[in-house]
Amino acid sequence: MSASPQSRTTSDLDLEAYNARVFSAVLKTTQAASKLASQDLTYHKRAAPDVTGAIERCSKRLLGLTNVLLKAVGGKEDLTSVDELVEKWSTIGEVNDTLFEKTDTYLDMLTNRKSELAPSTTPTQSLKRKRGKLDSAMANANIARPQLNFQTQADNYNTSPFRPLLTKKPNAMISLEESLKMEYPKDSGQPYYRNPYQYEIENAKFPKSMKKPSKPVEPMTFENTAANWIDTPEKLRTMLKSLKNETEIAVDLEHHDNRSYIGFVCLMQISTRSQDYLVDTLVLRSELEELNDVFTDPRIIKVFHGANSDIIWLQRDFGLYVVGLFDTYHAAKVLNLEGKSLGYLLDIFCSFKASKEYQLADWRIRPLPQPMLDYARSDTHYLLNIYDKLRNRLLASGADKLESVLSSSRKECKQRYERLPYDHEHGLSFGGWKMLSEKWAVTEEMMPMLKAITQWRDFMARKYDDSVNYVLPNRAIFGILKSKPVNVPGMIGIIGKNISEAVRENVDELLKIIVQNDPGVTRVDSVREIISGRVNESDTEQIVDQKPASVDTKESEEIARKRTALAEELFSAPSDVMTAKSQFWGSIFGDNQRQPAEYVQHEV
Repeated sequence: MSASPQSRTTSDLDLEAYNARVFSAVLKTTQAASKLASQDLTYHKRAAPDVTGAIERCSKRLLGLTNVLLKAVGGKEDLTSVDELVEKWSTIGEVNDTLFEKTDTYLDMLTNRKSELAPSTTPTQSLKRKRGKLDSAMANANIARPQLNFQTQADNYNTSPFRPLLTKKPNAMISLEESLKMEYPKDSGQPYYRNPYQYEIENAKFPKSMKKPSKPVEPMTFENTAANWIDTPEKLRTMLKSLKNETEIAVDLEHHDNRSYIGFVCLMQISTRSQDYLVDTLVLRSELEELNDVFTDPRIIKVFHGANSDIIWLQRDFGLYVVGLFDTYHAAKVLNLEGKSLGYLLDIFCSFKASKEYQLADWRIRPLPQPMLDYARSDTHYLLNIYDKLRNRLLASGADKLESVLSSSRKECKQRYERLPYDHEHGLSFGGWKMLSEKWAVTEEMMPMLKAITQWRDFMARKYDDSVNYVLPNRAIFGILKSKPVNVPGMIGIIGKNISEAVRENVDELLKIIVQNDPGVTRVDSVREIISGRVNESDTEQIVDQKPASVDTKESEEIARKRTALAEELFSAPSDVMTAKSQFWGSIFGDNQRQPAEYVQHEV
């Protein structure tokens, strides 16, 4: 909610002005980078050698700025080259995400002073974090694939309708047999099995106690609460017996989807008012259907935060369904709280600072280090207390507020997991060409190559049981589209040292796709040599360095001179001497205004 004109302070206005200035600078920087990327820089550098020097100077400057940013968040070593920057780009992206998360948290704290949310008066808690060896081990561990030990192996090529894994149906209102009938859409769409608990989700009644306000139950201190590691069928049965006596439980999952095509759940956290359970879902995968005794019992409220993906993963991996869900994300949304994340709710309601250090950790690690165990446990340990406080606020705001949250929660529970084929025609699959083409403003000439590479990547990801981004990152696809490498060294130069097994073993196929979809390659003999890896350096230059035949030597030299001058102007000249109406700058910035000068002045 924006402040009224009377309540807006000078600092508010200063902040808005600064935000507008920064946003304008970022927008222009992004636009310029995107349009520069669409130019044939390889040709420009060869036609005007001085351009190479200008780009190298700019690269060094950006590398320096990146090192300053990394040092500001605790980085120990400088990046020494652009290649190293590209290789570690995903890690640097995580740094950016962390900075944005912290910014969001601090803004929540700032604006909270003006809202109805009163921070708790209890001392702020936080998990002690152990750095160093753990982080290094997490980043470099060569972990054996746990999915190889699953009783049922994933069939990544199977795109038939997913039949629910249920072998029995506790807490049923209609029988399992009736629930597993195939549905045939009237619009001639693909047939599917409906959610076997759809009727129960829609018709089961929540406990009457939920609709009465009550005093929130304070959570036990983190240190004094039992942390139970569940990794045997006997321990699972003991936990299940205890859970059946509860009126509400908190649930969360930790998922892995980098070295797996469809992904799998590695850990399940369940908390009661007095116990925290950590269930090793890697070893108990085939046993966990037993939890339907609790998960589908409407008398026991299941509290999740942001359960959208969790509901799908539970169905896919364990045949688990949820009846009686209360999603604290939807509660925060209905109450119009200034923050919706679990971290925000933990901070506001429990004075607990949630660590994001292990949010992207590899949860396949066994045994899990203590800091990761603590991190996982904290996600559910306080959630029932948050549920108590949110439910009271919803009831105080009107009965319709609570019903809205329960309706959204039911809708989440009714989701169905389905296997999806690769959508080559429309490019709408995860990792498909549609999003990438829009993100990069891919030219019509590049589209056949983009479509072919993304389809090849999806096939390889299914074959090797890896994520599409592990097989070939999006940034690598973009580099391939721009540079069109025709040999293995060129491909390594784009992808970097961390080449996936799928690319390493099938690089000839990928090179063949590039050659077949590059209009500039017309020599069939050379194409064959390139694919087989027998092309020599001069032949490669003959193909890659083709220049327009219509440009004579004098005209080429004049073009080179102008491009060199414009490159120097972009990277070196003061803003007050930038060319105002240059055709080159107009093509980059989209109009004939003095935007280049503004861009330099506001560069961030």
